[in-house]
Amino acid sequence: MADTFFIAGGTLSAAAPSYIERAADRQLQDALREGEYCYVLDSRQKGKSSLMARAIERLRNDGIVCAKLDLQRFGANLDPERWYAGLLSAIGQDLGLREEMFSYWGANQTFGPLRRLLGALEEVVLPWLGERRLIIFIDEIDYVRSLPFPTDEVFAGLRELYNRRADDPRFRQIAFCLLGVATPSDLIKDVRITPFNVGKRIELTDFTLDECCQLAAALGPSGQALIRRAHYWTNGHPYLTQRLCQAIQEDGRVTTAKGVDRSVESLFFNARAREEEPNLSDVARRVLESNPGDRSSEEYRSAILDLLDQVRSRRRSIRDDDTDLLVAALKLSGVSAVVEGYLWIRNRIYYRVFDQQWVRANLPDAELQRQGSAARRAALRTASVAGGVVVAMGALAILALWQRSEAIQSGNVAEFNESKANVNATKLASALETVKKQSADATRLAQQRQEALTKAREYLSESTINATRLMISNRNLQKASAHSSWLANKASLAARNEKQLRLDIQKVVKQLKLSRTAMRMVERQVNLIMLAVASEIPSLTLNTRIGDHIDAIEFISQGRRALANKDYSLAEESFVKALLVDSRTASGLQIASVLNRIGGTLLAADESALAVSYFLRALPILERDAPGSLEVATVHGNLGYAYDSLGQTKRALGHYVSALATLRIKAPGSRKQAVMERALGGVFHKLGRKQESIIHLTNANETYKSFGLQALGIEVQMRFATISARM
Repeated sequence: MADTFFIAGGTLSAAAPSYIERAADRQLQDALREGEYCYVLDSRQKGKSSLMARAIERLRNDGIVCAKLDLQRFGANLDPERWYAGLLSAIGQDLGLREEMFSYWGANQTFGPLRRLLGALEEVVLPWLGERRLIIFIDEIDYVRSLPFPTDEVFAGLRELYNRRADDPRFRQIAFCLLGVATPSDLIKDVRITPFNVGKRIELTDFTLDECCQLAAALGPSGQALIRRAHYWTNGHPYLTQRLCQAIQEDGRVTTAKGVDRSVESLFFNARAREEEPNLSDVARRVLESNPGDRSSEEYRSAILDLLDQVRSRRRSIRDDDTDLLVAALKLSGVSAVVEGYLWIRNRIYYRVFDQQWVRANLPDAELQRQGSAARRAALRTASVAGGVVVAMGALAILALWQRSEAIQSGNVAEFNESKANVNATKLASALETVKKQSADATRLAQQRQEALTKAREYLSESTINATRLMISNRNLQKASAHSSWLANKASLAARNEKQLRLDIQKVVKQLKLSRTAMRMVERQVNLIMLAVASEIPSLTLNTRIGDHIDAIEFISQGRRALANKDYSLAEESFVKALLVDSRTASGLQIASVLNRIGGTLLAADESALAVSYFLRALPILERDAPGSLEVATVHGNLGYAYDSLGQTKRALGHYVSALATLRIKAPGSRKQAVMERALGGVFHKLGRKQESIIHLTNANETYKSFGLQALGIEVQMRFATISARM
C-alpha cells in the first residue's frame, strides 16, 4: 500500500488512501442532495475530477442516480449533430436507456440536436426516474471552446431546464454539476443570450496544514515535520503536495526539513523543470497562451506578464475581478490565488519558478525593447542626480559653516519637484561662484581660523554620512545644533550674506538628501519588496496554533534587540516575520502594532516612502479597533515624521495635528505631547506661519522644562522663529 499511497496526476478514486476531504466536498454533496445546480470552475490539477468521483459514489449510496459526461471523450472535430448524439449516448449508457433515447432521437429528426437531447430527458428519462432524482456531471466543460461551432445554446438550454422547474415540478428531479477551467462568463459568449447565472458556485481551496497532516503517517516517524515543510513549499496545492510527498516517500532518505528542500530543488527548480514537470509546463502554457479577448498574441502576452509581475512584486495590489479578462486568465492558469479579495502568487514553488527572469524571457521583443529604453532613461536620470551630488558636496564643505539647527532640521525635508531642479541648479552655480571668492579671501586669515575651517570640513564629512540617523535621534540633533553654533561662531568673519547662504545651504542639503535616498531606494527596493512578499506568502494558510504565537513573540524580541543595535535590516526582517507568523491568530491591535514597528524601523533606516505604506496599513485597523487611543496618536505621529522627511509638509501637518489632539486628551503634559508640539512648531515655521510656530515651540519648551530637561534645540528654534516673525 505504501508504494501506491500518493498519486500525483489523474483522478483519485473515492477509496484512494491519500484523498483529502475538504469543505468543498461537503458543500457540493449537500447542494446536489437539495437538487441545486452546481458548478466547480477553477484552474487545472486542483482536484475537481477527484471531487466529482467522490461525490458520485456518496450520492449513489444515497439512492440518487448519477451520470457523467467527460467532454474530452467526444473529441472536437465533429458537427453539432454527432456531438449532441455523443452526449445522448453517454447519458443513455450510464442510465441503461441508450436504445430508448436513440429511438426518441430518430423519431424527431425535424428538431435541432439540442432540442432532441432535452426532449429525450423530458420524454424518456423523467418517466423512467419515477420518484428518484438524477444528477448529470459534465466534466472538462471548458472543452466546448475547442469545438468548431458555437455552444452557447448548450448552457442556455441548461438554464431553460432550470427555469421550467417553476411550471413543472418534475424538472426538480434533474440537476446538473459543471466542472472545468472557466469562469461563469465564459460559458455564454453571445451578448444577445442571457448569461449563465443559475446554480451554486463551489469554491475549491488548497489544503490547509491541518488537512495535509492526514498524510503524515505515510511518511514515517518524521512525517509531521516533513508534511509541515512540504506545505511550506506547496501551500496545500493538491497536485504539488501529492507529487512532493510521493518523491519524499520514494527517496526513503528524507527525514528532515532540509531533505524536503533538496527534493523541492530537484523536482521543481532544476534547469529543465518547467518543460519536464507537467504542472509547471501547463501553468506556463496557460499564462502565455490563454488569450481570452481579441488582443493580438503579443499584446496579450505583454499584458498578462506585466500583470503577473505586479502580483509577484506587489508593485500594485490587484483585486479579484472576474469581469477583468486578464485577471480571470491569470487565476485560471493556476499561478495565482485569491486572498481576502486580492491576487497573490499561489505558493513558494510558483514564486521561485515564475520569477522576473522568466517573465522577461517570455516578453515579446517589442516589449523588451520598450522596457530596455525605459531602464536606460531611468539610469540616465539617476546618473544626472549623482552628478549633482558630487558638485553639491564641494559647495557643502564651506556652506555648512553657516548651518544652524534650523538648517539641519529643515535640510532633511525633501520636496522632490523635478520642474524646479533646473532653477535650483542655476542658483546653486551662482552661490558656488560667490563661495569661491569668499574662500580666496579666507585663505589670508590667521592660522586660528584656518584650523577652524579644517575641523569644519572634517565634521561635515562625518555628518553627511550620518545625516539620516541625526534626523531621528533627538540627542544627536541637540549635539549637532550646539556643534553647528560653535562652527558658525568660528567662521562668522567669512560671511557677507548670511540669509542668502542659509537659503542656498537648504537647497544643497535637499538635493544631497534626495539624491542619496533615490540611489539607496533603487539599490534596495527590489530586495525589500521580494523579502516582504516572500515572507507574506505564509499568511495564506498559517495555522492558528499557540506555537506560532510564541514564534511571533520571539521574532518581535529579536527585532527590538536589532533595532536597539541599529541593525535596521535585521530588525525589519524580524518584525515582518512576526507579522506573518501571527497574522491568523493575532488581534487587529497586535497586527497594527507590528505594522507600526516595521514602519518605524524603515523610518529609522531612512526608508520613509516604504515606512509610509506600513503606517497607512496600521492606521485604519487602530481607528477601527481602538479609536481615540494613544496607539492611534503614535501612528499619526509616525506618519507625520515620514511625510515630513519626504518633504510633504501639508500631509505631515495633518497627521501631527491629529496626533496632538489625541495626546492632549489621553496624555496631557507628557513628553509625547512635547515632542508633537515641537514637530508642529517646525512644520508651521516651514509653512511661513510664524506665530503658530512660536506658540507650539513655546508649549514644547515649557513641557520639557517641567521634566527638568534642557531644551536648547527648541530655544534656538524659537529665537529663529521670533526673528523671522519680526522681519
